[in-house]
Order: sequence, then C-alpha cells, then structure tokens
Amino acid sequence: MGNYKAYFALSAIFGLLALTIILKAILLQDPGQFFLIGLVQIPLGLMQWVVGGRLAAISANYPAWVKKQVGNYWILTGSYFVGLLIVRYALTYFWPAWLIWLYVVPWTIAAYQFSLVWRMGALRKRQLQKRELLQLFNH
Repeated sequence: MGNYKAYFALSAIFGLLALTIILKAILLQDPGQFFLIGLVQIPLGLMQWVVGGRLAAISANYPAWVKKQVGNYWILTGSYFVGLLIVRYALTYFWPAWLIWLYVVPWTIAAYQFSLVWRMGALRKRQLQKRELLQLFNH
C-alpha cells in the first residue's frame, strides 16, 4: 500500500478522538456529546475511501485473499449506503436504527479495513525480511 505507518497513526488518532468523545459523554452524563463522533467519522470515512481505492488498485500485487478482502470491503461500503437509503426512507422516525446505522456500522467497516491493512502490512514486512535474508546469503 505504501506508507502503513501513516495509515496506522491516522487511524489511531481517529480512534483516540472517538474514545475521548465517548469518555467525555459518559463523564458528563450527556448523551448529546455522542453526536460529536460524527465529526471524527467524516474525515475517517474520506481517508478510508482513498485507502480503499488505493488497495483496489494495488491488490493485484498481493495474494488472492487480499483481492477478496478488498472486494468485501467495497461490498460492505456499498451496502452501507444502500442501507442508509433504506433507513432514510423506511425507518425515518425510528432512532435506534439511525444510531446503529450512523455509528455502529461505519466503525465496524472501519475496523474491517484496519484489520485488512494490518494483515497486509505484516505480509509486506515478512516479504521484506525474506528479501533481506536472501540478499545477505547471496553476497
């Protein structure tokens, strides 16, 4: 993918911001604070779209399981937006559906992509270590 460290650092910042908002809402006993998580989700979602596009572009350089997982990510992302339309028009006034669809589902998709990139980074690290080992013995 390129710069795994930057991806993990940005993901950690977004996660820390979300946890801070959750902790603040719990400590202040103000559920209205949870809506601030949306301010974290918007840039996180944009970052994930860019990374997802990049993953789709380079997945040919990785094993078949990576292609499958990248495809699953895009299916999940597309399904999220289809589901959002369903919630919008079929469950307009049913707030639990809105809360689940706006907060739980996107973070689940984000965790899925994070785990995929984590495994890709580990695979890349192993490949580099093997290359260095081969170069050591070939000289």
